[in-house]
Amino acid sequence: MHRLPFVGKGGNGPGLSFWNVPATGGYTGGCKTGEALALLYMKHLREHGPTAGGRLQTMAFSMFEDGANDDARRGQIVGFFAAIEKAWFLACRQNAGLDDFRAADLLEAANAGLAFDEEAYLASLPDDE
Repeated sequence: MHRLPFVGKGGNGPGLSFWNVPATGGYTGGCKTGEALALLYMKHLREHGPTAGGRLQTMAFSMFEDGANDDARRGQIVGFFAAIEKAWFLACRQNAGLDDFRAADLLEAANAGLAFDEEAYLASLPDDE
């Protein structure tokens, strides 16, 4: 669990935050980051199993601990939990989609979301919008 890219020093707990992610990228970038990190977390769970008592609740506390009113952090939370919900649906259908994701690609997508602020979003729109 401690090797996941979003777990690191900080937080109000024992010096460890289970959501140590920069609050950058705006809401849309945050959604992209949260989704990619959720998929990394689910791959981790499948490979290593859950910890006793679980960690999802600890991650949620860390997400809301600092900056939950920030657009980027809200996007990360929405993206993360939307991906968890989607994965639950896929799991009911034999988890067809999780194998299609490589951990390195998910980390790259998470980092890309951190830089996908409002300016980058507007620049990505077609000229006619």
